[in-house]
Amino acid sequence: MVKGSGNGWLKRKRGKLLYCWNNAKGQERCKTLGDASMSDADGWLKVAGLELNHQVGKRDPVNATFGEVLQHWRDYGKTKTGEAKDDSTKVVEERNTRNYLSHWSDRNAQHMQPLEVQQWLDKQTRGLRSKLRNTMSAVFNHGQKWGLIPRGEEFNPMKHVSAPVKSDYESVELSGKEAVAVIQQISDALVKVLVILIAVTGMRISEALALTWDSMNWTKGKIYIRRKWNGKGYGGAKVQDVREARRNDKGTGGGPQ
Repeated sequence: MVKGSGNGWLKRKRGKLLYCWNNAKGQERCKTLGDASMSDADGWLKVAGLELNHQVGKRDPVNATFGEVLQHWRDYGKTKTGEAKDDSTKVVEERNTRNYLSHWSDRNAQHMQPLEVQQWLDKQTRGLRSKLRNTMSAVFNHGQKWGLIPRGEEFNPMKHVSAPVKSDYESVELSGKEAVAVIQQISDALVKVLVILIAVTGMRISEALALTWDSMNWTKGKIYIRRKWNGKGYGGAKVQDVREARRNDKGTGGGPQ
């Protein structure tokens, strides 16, 4: 590999095979791969296995801020299983980044301590704590995977940070009579249809807003959920699903009348 070609390169020095690259400031950095007797082919395989090629042109991990690692994680845009994130998930991540996680943007990621993160998290609303903790954990895992943060456990504070799983939210169950009374108070015809549709099928509001006529199977009384609306555009549904929309014995329900 030619030095300075925009990629890393291999070199042998003092009986060792090294992989070298230039960081964001153009400074040379090297990582020992093994003895000088190691072949170039085996060296490149080890570079790929350690994902060292991702360091090329990047800021040194020792100096990466939480904000930089967070942005890298968001730009990656995939779940831990490698699938593209749902559009609505990206919207939530952007909001939580702007409103909450920006608190840590300028902090050196590897120097963040469990206790300070825990104390900050405990000040957030109960229902939000688990979401923020899970996001921060994903960011640190991503940073360590891509070499933006050293891989030792001592550099991941989230392993020692906890958050309540249950929120303070309590659902309210309405009787049929109460539900009808609520629906009768809705003056907008479209909103009324949406409320009934969601109540009967249990689909998400984002899924209901993305329905088209070809989503309906009037003969079988089924609704096919293929996409969702996130407020900015259409995206794939989190789960491809089919919902029943049949009438009950009294002639009421979500199916075609």
